[in-house]
Amino acid sequence: MSLSASSDSPSLLSWPTPLFHVNPTRRIQLKENVWRVESGTKKKSLKRYDSYYLFQKVVDIHQSLSEINFPHILPLSSDFTSLEIMQPWVQTNSVHQFESSVIRKRAWNALKKLHNTNRVIDWQNVGNIPPFDLIKKWSYRIDQFHKYQDFIEHYLGKKLFQLIASSASTFTEKLTPFSTDSNTLLHGDIVHHNFIFAEKETYLIDFDLACLGNEKQEEILLFHRFLPYMNYHLPQLIYEFPEAEELVDYLKIPNEIMREWIYAAKLPESQLPIAIPRLRAFTQKAMPQFQNLWYN
Repeated sequence: MSLSASSDSPSLLSWPTPLFHVNPTRRIQLKENVWRVESGTKKKSLKRYDSYYLFQKVVDIHQSLSEINFPHILPLSSDFTSLEIMQPWVQTNSVHQFESSVIRKRAWNALKKLHNTNRVIDWQNVGNIPPFDLIKKWSYRIDQFHKYQDFIEHYLGKKLFQLIASSASTFTEKLTPFSTDSNTLLHGDIVHHNFIFAEKETYLIDFDLACLGNEKQEEILLFHRFLPYMNYHLPQLIYEFPEAEELVDYLKIPNEIMREWIYAAKLPESQLPIAIPRLRAFTQKAMPQFQNLWYN
C-alpha cells in the first residue's frame, strides 16, 4: 500500500478523525480490520493496523513504488493518527485463482516487475523490511507439521503423514541457499487474492508480509501456487515458464500440503467437517503427482 502519487490525494495529516468515521453511506466489514467503504458511487477499501511499524513499512513501500510510477499498485492514502490506509476498490468480473495460463502469466509479469525495482530502488534503505530465507521458512514449517502430527495422522493415517514429513525433510536438506548479493523487494504473500486482475492491468495488494531476499525464492513460491491448478504437471509449468527448469529441486517439497494441514489444525472444531474432506481430497490427489516429481 502506497502513498498516492496524484496531486489531489489527501494530505497524510489531513484527517481530524479516523478515516473510518468519514460518513460513508455504507460500510461492509470484510475482515476484522478491513472494510469496503461506499460513498455514493465511490468505493474504497479501508484497512486499520494495530502496529505502527507494520503500518509505516507498508506506507514506505508504496511511497517508494509510487515515486517510480510502478504500474502494479493502487494509489494509497494514509492516516498516521488512526493507522489506517485507503485505496480505490477495483471491481472485477470474477475472482481468478491461477486457473488459466493467461492469469498465471499476468501474475508472473507483475511480480517480476516488482522484483526488478531493485534496479532503481535501494530496498535495503527503505523502512523496516525484514530479510527472508526460504529454506529456514520450510524448515520451520516441517517442525510445525510434526507439532500437529496426532491431528494430521487422525485424518490422513500414519503412513501418509510419514511420507509427507520425510520427503519434505529429505529434499529440504539437499537445497542450496540463495545468494543475498542482489536482494530485492519480495511481496511476501502471493496468494491469488492479493493479485487484482482488472481488465487492462494487474495490481498487487497487501504488502504486510513484504520482505527482502533473492527473487528466485518468490518465483519458487509462485510456482508452488500454480502447480495445483496445473495438476502438478511439471512439463506444462516449464513450457509456460522456462525459468522453472532450474528450480525443479525446490518444487519437490510438498509445501502447499503441509501449509494447509497446519492451517486446518488451528481451525475451530466447528469448521472441520467442511475443511477436512476437501483437504483430504486435495492431499490424495497431490501426493501421487509429487511422487512423479521425485522419481521422474
